[in-house]
Amino acid sequence: MQLCDGVSGYFSNEQLNLNSFDLNNENQKFLERNNNTENDLKCSELLTNDLLLLVLKLRHGLSREAIGDLLNFCNSFSDKECVSKSKYLFDKHFQSYITLQFDFYYLCESCNSYTKDVSKTARTHRLQCSNPLCTNDDIKKQSRNTFFIHLPLKEQLIDLLENHDIDGSLINIENRVKNNLDNCEDIFDGELYKSVMQEYDYSRLSLTFNTDGVPVFKSSSCSIWPILCTVNELPPKLRKEHVLLTSLWFGGSKPSMNVFLEPFVEEVRELDRTGFSWTRSKDKVVFTTKVRALIGVCDSVARPTLQGFTQYNGKYGCSFCFDSGVYVEQGAGHTRVYPFEIDSELRTPKLVIELAERAISVNKIVLGVKGPSILSLLPGFDIIQGLVPDYMHSVLLGVVRQLARLWFDSTNSAELFYISTAKQRLIDVALNSIRPPCNISRTPRSISMRKFWKAHEWYMWLLYYSLSVLKSFLPKKFYMHYALLVEGVSILLKDSIAQALLDHSDNVLTQFVIDFQSLYGLNNVSFNVHLCLHLTSSVRAWGPLWAHSAFVFESFNGSLLNMIKGTQAVPIQICKSFALHRSIPKICAAASENCSVTYKELLRSFLSGNSRSQNSMTINGVTVLGTGRLRQLTNAHLIACHYVAKHVPRNTVVRYYNRIIVSGEIIHCSRYCKNLKRNSYTVILDDSSIYAIDVFIVADFGNGTNAYALGHFIECRTTPFCRHPSVTMQLAHLKFVSRELGPLFAIQVQRILHKCIFLNIQNDAQDVVCLQLNLYEYCS
Repeated sequence: MQLCDGVSGYFSNEQLNLNSFDLNNENQKFLERNNNTENDLKCSELLTNDLLLLVLKLRHGLSREAIGDLLNFCNSFSDKECVSKSKYLFDKHFQSYITLQFDFYYLCESCNSYTKDVSKTARTHRLQCSNPLCTNDDIKKQSRNTFFIHLPLKEQLIDLLENHDIDGSLINIENRVKNNLDNCEDIFDGELYKSVMQEYDYSRLSLTFNTDGVPVFKSSSCSIWPILCTVNELPPKLRKEHVLLTSLWFGGSKPSMNVFLEPFVEEVRELDRTGFSWTRSKDKVVFTTKVRALIGVCDSVARPTLQGFTQYNGKYGCSFCFDSGVYVEQGAGHTRVYPFEIDSELRTPKLVIELAERAISVNKIVLGVKGPSILSLLPGFDIIQGLVPDYMHSVLLGVVRQLARLWFDSTNSAELFYISTAKQRLIDVALNSIRPPCNISRTPRSISMRKFWKAHEWYMWLLYYSLSVLKSFLPKKFYMHYALLVEGVSILLKDSIAQALLDHSDNVLTQFVIDFQSLYGLNNVSFNVHLCLHLTSSVRAWGPLWAHSAFVFESFNGSLLNMIKGTQAVPIQICKSFALHRSIPKICAAASENCSVTYKELLRSFLSGNSRSQNSMTINGVTVLGTGRLRQLTNAHLIACHYVAKHVPRNTVVRYYNRIIVSGEIIHCSRYCKNLKRNSYTVILDDSSIYAIDVFIVADFGNGTNAYALGHFIECRTTPFCRHPSVTMQLAHLKFVSRELGPLFAIQVQRILHKCIFLNIQNDAQDVVCLQLNLYEYCS
């Protein structure tokens, strides 16, 4: 069976016998390029065919057994060997393309220092501790499960810049486009970023890193702790696609952070001093680039372990200020809460170093500081502001989930804020009536299922659904208080934030924390509520919350778990699979150089995860999908088209379409969404008006062929969404709209900016349109 066609296809024995006939010049050049040997042709052929199976394996998470069966299956259809005949040979094809090396570090339980295994293998039987004062000479035997793997960052960065076609995408001060020069629109607008990174070109890159525990097996306490990095100078979409794995701990306990982070810190320091050289693929120009790690993203459990601080439930447990908290009774035990303090002193890196030295000298915790953190050695790294209060954990999985528990948990039935079971059923009806656009990965689920909600479901609930759904059920003073949280966080998640809005967000979030105790009681003023006070300062330092959130890392952690195919040698499985993923561009370049366009398209569709559209057409930068239906314009559509063309003949024939791609987004028409639980036809236009699309057409009205949308403008009301007695509320992304549609209008589809979220709540008098705050947050 032949898996590809074109010049890399199969040749007969007669064609390969150079003495049997004269080859033309084209075949002669081809054979010379392939060393004129049958073995080389066969090797290239096998590599090309095996590549398709490799991509399928990575895309669908196939096991080695499944690949073995596929190899046998493919070869059974031909007398020739069209793919590798064994799993060993299949793997061997790709080994030469994997250049990423693994360094194994084994921990000494006697002195807690580490020893690097220079043999590059996990099977070393005997290692001596690197600490000259330690007498332990058999580390492997004593602690055979206590090791971690370091994957050099330098090699990954060189590979990223040379083989992944991203050097032209690096953002610098010359090519960066902003909506408003004075607004905060990405990490580059952060005050700390600008103070540390003086250069925006190829000579300097910066990293955001993350580490967190990820459970591996349900029946075991073992977990992985990866250190992941993203390059800040890449566009947001590419940051997600190119997450780098630099260290991996596996075991039944948490790693000792200073030990675990040491190889990473040492390498980043070296990259900051000397940098690395790489060659730009398009013109072979050699650059030397230096690297700094600026931002650490993790939850409130991992963050203090990286900083050398006490946990959030200990005295002085806040990583950003010296608020000591209060220890109070709760249920059958005690907990630490953080009532609002107006004069809390902020921590500074200089003061933290002094406290760490005091803690070491007196051998006890001093104002929440246990000792020094190795992260303090990173050039340009701020041990306080550099480890951000990640909003995914603190707000979405923290405050928002806590409030939902207070409102809906029957143990609070005596409280004024409790929402009864009967009302919860009505809320479920409202939630289930919401049809989000197709770029939102999950449709709303019942309140009773909230313990299974993912972080992105809490994201949608907080910012888009909850205020509309709760309006008739949550008592007014609690509703207005909750609206403060929505207002403050929605501002910090915008794609362009004015400085005045940052001040406003700080005010409303402070008011939210101040009022929390009086409304819900001291026992519920959790550490996550307290962290709301530090969100705005994080945005001032590093840009909008989406620019340094854990969403991208949480998504990649799921990918790491998918790389595990057995219970043995888990970290080695992950590292090898990761290295293979990163080598795909080099393998594709080698295997598909002489392949046909059809093969390359098939490979591209496999790599992108999208099936190829058999019928599509691009018109003026817009892609229409499907074959289209050839029809004469109806009277209503004929009248609507006069808004985009002066003269439209009555018998004009056009093609009708249901879907288009504009600005990288798939937009549907209402007819296509009729039987779907989605609304991907309500959009915002370039003049900020809201528009509902009935159908798309492609026509030539005398000024060339173009794509048009036929639909209705939706009137926005001026009624404010919510009022607060002491704070001015904007909630600019939520708009009441009329339920009466305007007349049918035609527009050019190039006017469409992106989709909106349309809410039709039956027990409300008005519909609501939610403008998406940014298009960078990852729906997962």
